[in-house]
Amino acid sequence: MGSRRAQVLERIEASLDAQAEHYWQLLALVRGEEPSPPTSPDYLWLAQALRTHS
Repeated sequence: MGSRRAQVLERIEASLDAQAEHYWQLLALVRGEEPSPPTSPDYLWLAQALRTHS
């Protein structure tokens, strides 16, 4: 795997935290705001693609 690709994959995997994302969605609801759509599935897909095509 290329060095840059490995760095990107490492950063994506480090930032994947479904619990944190859920927390932010709940916080938005408590504040009366519309929660953002979940992004974890997108980043999981991207990480898998980077691993597969390396």
